[in-house]
Amino acid sequence: QVSLFESTEAAFIEGDLTSDFSATWRGSCKMVKPFFHSFVEKYPNVAFIENDVVMLNMLPHGVKCLLTFQFYKKHKLEETIKHLK
Repeated sequence: QVSLFESTEAAFIEGDLTSDFSATWRGSCKMVKPFFHSFVEKYPNVAFIENDVVMLNMLPHGVKCLLTFQFYKKHKLEETIKHLK
């Protein structure tokens, strides 16, 4: 399941977005979720997308582990942060 929450349509179209790949059952993913959600208010010009890999039934190309964040600027992948401990 992919959910887009409280992001502006313009940010999504412009391609400024942050994508979270996580699983609802994983402890570290649960701990980071409120922190990730807090960015929605701090960065209104960025689209935030949550990707539940259980619902997706796979890890997308380039995502090798759970908890992965990808940051895009103008639809170009700028940075990937993997498995925060």
